[in-house]
Amino acid sequence: HLLAEKCLPPLLEVMQGMLGGNDEDGTDQNDQDEEECALRTAFNGLCKSEKELQKAANLAEAVIDFDAAPRDFIVNSNLSEDLADVKDELDGIDSELNDIHADANAMWNN
Repeated sequence: HLLAEKCLPPLLEVMQGMLGGNDEDGTDQNDQDEEECALRTAFNGLCKSEKELQKAANLAEAVIDFDAAPRDFIVNSNLSEDLADVKDELDGIDSELNDIHADANAMWNN
């Protein structure tokens, strides 16, 4: 999602500037001979990838409620010690929250 939204658009803009006079789909109306250029080939491939990534990101946003389930999408804590510390802290908070809910339910039922 981050790649499609934040990373690829500025990269494509710079590449388009380097190629000069490109349409949004990456084709150059002024000089078709440049189609074989390595930069143009990379640009065209990245344009296609950006469109596909954007479709996937839009589908994910439509299907998954990220606000309702943020804990299910946390980064694997095995990747770094800092992430493991964050996960431990979140697990502690989650456990404390469950205890508070259980206590509140017990008080409500009495």
